[in-house]
Amino acid sequence: MRPTAVIFLLISALMLPFGLVFCTTPADGDGDGDGDGDGDHPRLVWTFATGGAVVARPAVYEGNVFIGSRDGNFYCLAAADGAEVWRFAADGPILESAAVEYNPGEDVSVFFNSHTDDGWESSKTLFALDAANGTEEWRKDLAGVLTTGPTWFAGNVFADGHYAPSDTNDLYCLDKADGSTVWRYPSGAFMTSTIGSWTIYLAEFNGGSFVTCLDADDGSVVWRSPATNYIHRRPELCGDFLYTADGYGNLTARNASDGTVAWEYASGMDFPSKPESDGAYVVFAADDTVYCLDAASGAEVWVRTYDGAEISGVALAEGDVFFGRGNTVSCLAAADASVIWEYDVPGIVEDGVPAVSEGFVYIGDFAGHVYCLRAGPDEE
Repeated sequence: MRPTAVIFLLISALMLPFGLVFCTTPADGDGDGDGDGDGDHPRLVWTFATGGAVVARPAVYEGNVFIGSRDGNFYCLAAADGAEVWRFAADGPILESAAVEYNPGEDVSVFFNSHTDDGWESSKTLFALDAANGTEEWRKDLAGVLTTGPTWFAGNVFADGHYAPSDTNDLYCLDKADGSTVWRYPSGAFMTSTIGSWTIYLAEFNGGSFVTCLDADDGSVVWRSPATNYIHRRPELCGDFLYTADGYGNLTARNASDGTVAWEYASGMDFPSKPESDGAYVVFAADDTVYCLDAASGAEVWVRTYDGAEISGVALAEGDVFFGRGNTVSCLAAADASVIWEYDVPGIVEDGVPAVSEGFVYIGDFAGHVYCLRAGPDEE
């Protein structure tokens, strides 16, 4: 470990108990260890310290980074330099990604779930905040379920959960203005959902495992396809296919129009991450292994294993695959798994899920830091 990294860790350890935050840019701007900053490797642009683990994928919108922490705070950071724009104190740890209303030029809201701090980490409360200043707009109570966080589409918030006084885990369509229920789809013990074009796709356990497509306007069923095993990750919609990964490591591509199965791939690894696709490839991780498949056929493109690592999630952008393992952020070419770059940060990032936006990579670590890396050489 370089001396600068040791100093960084010492400063972090001293500052975090007091809830202080800071930004830093190391002298070695390109990450190759020679201190000249002139290589084609990534550059650490800034670091922000929270008071608890940051495990969710950051949400990046209109020059800001929105991220929750196990310290119970939800943060809005300036994407350019990591400066804190505002923070909101929730009623528990925040472990899932936020949803930002895409509405350029108008008032924008951001939505996220808090979780219990009792060892079960069940969802607790759904919050809606003004994205500009962090002011609370409304909140809705949850009760004792695990969810994948809310999504937003066309003026409504879609949230799977156990909303009091309901005693089942259902999918709710909520009015983004006040959180009132527009419609509810009754389900069973487990559900996770993603948004399409005027449709919402969900994986549910409801008298068996199913993948279901609903009309986003009224919640009516468009199609329902049986699944072999329960699906614990949010589905991925890209082009004509809906991709799901079940708890036994099977990746399935369904035709988004009618739910028929196009292809299946068995990784043999339990509890894979959410799949990500760019239309050419679909990638996911399970335990210490990253998989890349042909998106159209399911043919295996490559498999790369990192002995002893734990990889919680991947990102796919501009033909490259990004993920954290140990204290290393890695970027591989999706075409052949060649290493584009790797960058060591002070903290353990294997629990973090990266977000990539406009050439920058954002990822959290277990010690509570958020890192911003430039994914390539600086622009001239």
